[in-house]
This record gives sequence, structure tokens and C-alpha cells, in this order.
Amino acid sequence: MPISELVLGTLRPEVAQEGLSHIRKNQPGIFSTVEGSLSNSVGHVIKHNGKDTFSEYTPILALEWNRVESFHNFYPASAAFQSFIGVFGPYAGGKAQPQLFQPSSGSSFFSDLVAQGAALIFIASAAAGKKEDISATWNTLLQAAKKDDALVGQWQGWGIEGDEGTWAGILSWRNVDTLERSSTDKSVAEAVQKLKALVELDEYLVSFTSTTGTAA
Repeated sequence: MPISELVLGTLRPEVAQEGLSHIRKNQPGIFSTVEGSLSNSVGHVIKHNGKDTFSEYTPILALEWNRVESFHNFYPASAAFQSFIGVFGPYAGGKAQPQLFQPSSGSSFFSDLVAQGAALIFIASAAAGKKEDISATWNTLLQAAKKDDALVGQWQGWGIEGDEGTWAGILSWRNVDTLERSSTDKSVAEAVQKLKALVELDEYLVSFTSTTGTAA
């Protein structure tokens, strides 16, 4: 069964812009030969909880695997993972911890979401016991977003293995401008606030298109 992986990275400030560009350029080649890798993309976190983080060049990796065993064959001891560390390591500002999720029914593939260009990513690390409420509130948010823009993509999933009790949701738009316009729509903004009132979460506005001169 396919699983999804999110990894929020940290880059050293003095080399962050170069590092994000370098990772975006080299990651696809590394994963192209990794067995079980379905898709991999690198996003640029433009805002975190409403704060402008563009100039921090924080990367977020969105990956999909055909099954959880393929992820473990890759991480942390494979030659391909060591190649990835060789790309990421010189720029890293700290250890990045992967999070694994089981996608919920009806979710899009990551590859379809990132092809849109921009996304809002919500991650709640203490969502245990609130699954029904979160799913209902998420559906309200999704309906509001689609009413404003029918092309919005969506994904949600629940953490597995060491990430049980963690929930993540993603809405995607064609570009950052469209995302920011839609997210200020009254119904969308109210639904986001209801989600935030329900569970403590981090909100990331992410561009999956080139923001440093290199294609994603």
C-alpha cells in the first residue's frame, strides 16, 4: 500500500539559497533509481504560521513510496540515501526527521499536488482522538476551497510507525498568487480557523515551482 513522506529540512543561513537550489537540482537523479520510489519533490517554505520565511529558503520534501518496506530499504543505510546525504549534508543546519503517513481515501497523489505549483500544508502532531472531528472540519475546508477554485487539489493522511497521532493535510493551487487569493476568501479563512481551534498545528505555505532559479 502506498505511503507518503514529509521531511522538513533546515539549511545553514549563509548557504541556504544555494543549498535549496542544489537539492532541487540533484534530488530527482538520486531517487530515479531507488526501488519503490513513486515521486519526490522539494518545496520552498515561503510562510510558516503566517510569518514570511522566504529568505530562510527552508526546504520541505514530499515523497511517495509504493510500500513502507521500500522506505526502510532506502532509509537510513542504503547507498542511495548516503548519496542524498552527500547532496544535503554540506548545507544542513540540523538533522531532518522524516514523517510517514497513510493517505486517507480520496487523497490525491503528491505528484499531482506539487504539479499545481503551490500548497498549504497543515501538520498537527497531537491529533490522536480527534480523527472524526478533524476529517469533518477538513472536508468543510476542502468544500470552501473548491467552491472558490474548482481546481484545488487535496491530500490528508495519518501518521504511521513513530508518527501515530500525527495528522497532515495539504491543499494545492496553480501558483502562490492564486493560493493567497483563495486562502483569504471568507469561507476558506473561517474553515482554517475552525481547524486551528480544533487542534494545534503548523501551517506552511509552500512553493513547489522554482523560486531560486532552478526547476523543482
